[in-house]
Amino acid sequence: MGGYTLEDTIVAPASAPGAAPQAIVRISGPSARQAVLGLFHEVVLAGEKGWQSREVLSVHLAVPCFSSPVPALLYYWPEGGSYTGQELVEIHIIGSQPLVDAVVDALISRGCRLARPGEFTLRAFLAGRLDLTQAEAVLGVVDAADPGALDSALRQLAGGLSGPLRQLREDLLELVTLLEAGLDFPDEEDVVPLSTEALLARLEAAHARLWQLLRQLESRAFPDCRWRVIISGAPNVGKSSLFNCLLGREEALVFDRPGTTRDYLAVPWELEGMPVCLVDTAGIGLGQPADKGAWSEQVNRESGSPNLESVENPNSRGDPDARAEELAQEQIQEAEVEIFCIEASRPASAWEEAKIREFNPRRVVAITKADLSWHPNVIELAENQAPVQNLVITSARERRGIAELRQAVGEIISSSSGKAGEVMPSTALRCAAAMKQAVEAIRRARALAESRASEELIAAEARLALENIAWITGEVYTEDILDRIFSRFCIGK
Repeated sequence: MGGYTLEDTIVAPASAPGAAPQAIVRISGPSARQAVLGLFHEVVLAGEKGWQSREVLSVHLAVPCFSSPVPALLYYWPEGGSYTGQELVEIHIIGSQPLVDAVVDALISRGCRLARPGEFTLRAFLAGRLDLTQAEAVLGVVDAADPGALDSALRQLAGGLSGPLRQLREDLLELVTLLEAGLDFPDEEDVVPLSTEALLARLEAAHARLWQLLRQLESRAFPDCRWRVIISGAPNVGKSSLFNCLLGREEALVFDRPGTTRDYLAVPWELEGMPVCLVDTAGIGLGQPADKGAWSEQVNRESGSPNLESVENPNSRGDPDARAEELAQEQIQEAEVEIFCIEASRPASAWEEAKIREFNPRRVVAITKADLSWHPNVIELAENQAPVQNLVITSARERRGIAELRQAVGEIISSSSGKAGEVMPSTALRCAAAMKQAVEAIRRARALAESRASEELIAAEARLALENIAWITGEVYTEDILDRIFSRFCIGK
């Protein structure tokens, strides 16, 4: 995209190549109308009739290489009223490839330039008709391979991501304005400073919305993974061993001490040909606290794999076990399937018993460590008191029940209609890092506000969050970013 200019008038076929009842040639730029007028076969008629926007003009075009006039319908949009924001014309003709090529060549001979891939949508972005997430959604609509992908692209095009970000940006701009007004005009009677309580409330609300959007982005960050399957349960019930066993390789650390897993670990997993994201989480459950000693092993292996996802919840503070449990609960809410683990060799807690008896069509109960001696309480639950949809007996050590567990998860996924997020995977991958930076900036601003730090420092963190939001929507961009996004488009879009 480097080196282009908006002063060029560009042309390209806007319909798929090949024979069809109709084809579209699109022209955009300062000379679009004039270039097309030069092809009119009845120049006098066109001049008398005029050419207004929103009017479909039926004409005949004089196209070189064709002795007979070519019937065409013309659509015209003036500058400021078109998709690209520029003067734009569409020529609708018979879908004959030689005819389409001849019309394009004729327009190029009259001063137009062949459009580069994605250049029409790029001009729409530069004109403010679309933000960057919506521009990416145009490509998603064109390339959608199934109804779910099309639904995600359409939701994003309609503002599924940019709408909440736009509102959040307005709120943060207002907050920064109030903070800086208090700094610049401390003695003005009309400037009412924000109270600490009001400031914290605004920052809490911004943080909650950013955190929700971050979770949304991360849930779509694997380009091929449509389903999220989470392994949950109390500490030290064998979740990580089961996680490794299902994957067929060692990804999670496994120790006998409870509390090893502090964050969550998500890895792409193929299940009967279906792309899945398998998630291992920290232990949860009332009455099942993790060891609160010096044990603080990192959950992730330092593999550096780009397919590995590990995130610590920046909203959590205080006790590390509480932070880990909060993050695990959030992941459970986002998952389509939950594998809930209960250890066979120890008595189930009241919380675990309640979870077993609770009917949940998206949950599979996995009795783990079945190679050990079973506690009578668990035997009774498994045999007589478990009206759950799925219950599987497993042993990671003996690989027992693994095939049955895969089958149970696969049946839940197969029976569901699919997941269509409001964000496309390609956008999620591009934006996740910036969203994390925005979350962290507001978290720091909140901490500064709690410690009654200078409003100047708080405003600086809020501005950093705004910069990252602007990078996501395209209010701040580089030519390299535009090249990477729009070069993936086909010509004419």
